[in-house]
Amino acid sequence: MRIRHTVVLAALCGCSFEHGSEPEPDASAPDVETIIASDLDKPPPVWRVVETLTIDTANPKATLSKMVLEAGAMYRLRASGTASVIDGIIGDADYYDFANPKDNACCEDVGIGIDDPAVDLTTTPDWGPYNADHVYEITWMGTGTPLSAAYQDTVYGNNSGNLTIEILVFD
Repeated sequence: MRIRHTVVLAALCGCSFEHGSEPEPDASAPDVETIIASDLDKPPPVWRVVETLTIDTANPKATLSKMVLEAGAMYRLRASGTASVIDGIIGDADYYDFANPKDNACCEDVGIGIDDPAVDLTTTPDWGPYNADHVYEITWMGTGTPLSAAYQDTVYGNNSGNLTIEILVFD
């Protein structure tokens, strides 16, 4: 411990400090006003839709994105719309029976699964709490593959209609 303090003290003794002096400004560096003005000229970054997928609720086959989602890159996924699911009851990306919103049916967590081929009681992702506008957004990390999206249900014959997934990037 003492050796460390001695080394630090020795290093500080080698420095020269002048009370009240400021370093010379870098003439090539822009001043604060220039930086602020240039930032004001730029539009703020926003999420932009780069691909839209249509998910057929009556088809168990996954819909694949055309684009490959870069491994480790962050995206936004926006699910929207309503369709007839579970014997004519209206559902969205995560819920059905909107008078009393439900997420799980008898033997599955209904809704749009992303990169989740198993129809079971846990659908990935969790799209969040029920939204009466039927629009849900989540952050999603790319895996270096196309996105795979499918409506999760055990009986597809009583479903009809499409839901939408939008893939967004941050510009």
